[in-house]
Amino acid sequence: MPKVLSAVYSYEDMKSKWNEDSPDRPYSRRDELQSGRYALDKWLIRVDDEGDTLAVIGWKEHSKHTVVGGGLTTVKGEALRGNMKALMEARSSQIPQGNMMVTALVHQSGNNERWLRFGRGQGYQFPNDSRFEEYVNQLPPAVKEDWLGAYPETFGIKPVNPTSAPEEVEKAYYDMELFVISKSQNRISNWFSLIKSTNYKIELGSAGFNVIRLQDNKRLNTIGLSRSQAKHMVSDLEAGKDVSKYTSPRKGKSTRSWKQVLRKWMPLVTDGFMELTQYKTKDSGNYESMIHRDLMEGKGDGPNRILVAGHYIYRGHQRVKTTDAQLYHWSQTILHSGKPTARSNWFYMTPNGSSQDFKVMFDMIPRGERLPQQGGMRTKLTNPTTQEVLVFTTIYDKDYGEPKAQWYDMWDEREEER
Repeated sequence: MPKVLSAVYSYEDMKSKWNEDSPDRPYSRRDELQSGRYALDKWLIRVDDEGDTLAVIGWKEHSKHTVVGGGLTTVKGEALRGNMKALMEARSSQIPQGNMMVTALVHQSGNNERWLRFGRGQGYQFPNDSRFEEYVNQLPPAVKEDWLGAYPETFGIKPVNPTSAPEEVEKAYYDMELFVISKSQNRISNWFSLIKSTNYKIELGSAGFNVIRLQDNKRLNTIGLSRSQAKHMVSDLEAGKDVSKYTSPRKGKSTRSWKQVLRKWMPLVTDGFMELTQYKTKDSGNYESMIHRDLMEGKGDGPNRILVAGHYIYRGHQRVKTTDAQLYHWSQTILHSGKPTARSNWFYMTPNGSSQDFKVMFDMIPRGERLPQQGGMRTKLTNPTTQEVLVFTTIYDKDYGEPKAQWYDMWDEREEER
């Protein structure tokens, strides 16, 4: 079971452990955050069963206030929910209970409203909020002016244990997970840039990801790889290490395909997904719908015409309980394999699935038609693009019968039966 280590680390010791456990993504903070008002000198680390770092969070204690921040996840940590909740709860018991907590919620995209919303859900007050003056006047005047001058809109302050409704707190933690992972996304982009700038590139093929040598455009792997495997293969090639595990021929027909290895049912920020708060769906709990960034940016005829209804995410958390399926790869199969689809479709979550497997539902929405599951909503969104868009709508439980929709041959079962 993941756990927060009891030790409180210095910044350098935390960074050393992070880099040892996650060499592909070294930890770093922007130079301006390593000194002055936002320097953090105490850190907590959450680890998995092997003791590898999943996520970290920091703080620094002053005479009248405590500065908090620094939350970040490793690649391994992005596959798990609950990292920030566990770290924040552990930190709350460590810091001075009578001091105000001070932070600044600034997102690198410049769109801070979502992060301010998450902060308010945790009890933070920001400039122009009703209790901001009450809270901020408990700080020394010089500290107040310094933080307001640096962060006039995103300076947040709260007591250690403010009163918030439980559902607000849970939604805030979920938003925080996405916030922290999206901070890591830029680092992932840098990693892929590094790969593409050397001698190799990674491409999605029909059986998984492939590593291509740029010199002669030759595919170097003989088996379909996960994206993580492809990254590690490139890293090993650049370092001159043995890559035979990626190039060894198969011994007979494998019953375990790359699709079985690559299963995450959730839409991940690291796969390019972001929230679409305007797309409200029925029975979604506290979860927002999500959209692929390419579609959001107007690439409606591109390869990533994907939306995920809030209801789908809610049912996934409620029923599946794990991240054992690969939504992004499902989407690429659906959009680019040429297999027939109807308006409403379903498939078993795993290859060779039976009636006792989870059933994944998706709709293909033509141009100009309404997106699904918006019944009762005052404003209904339609598909504004020139192409069909793919919308994942729900996950049916294992004891649910066959859905009233067209079965989709996700796993090439008909071909295998022949």
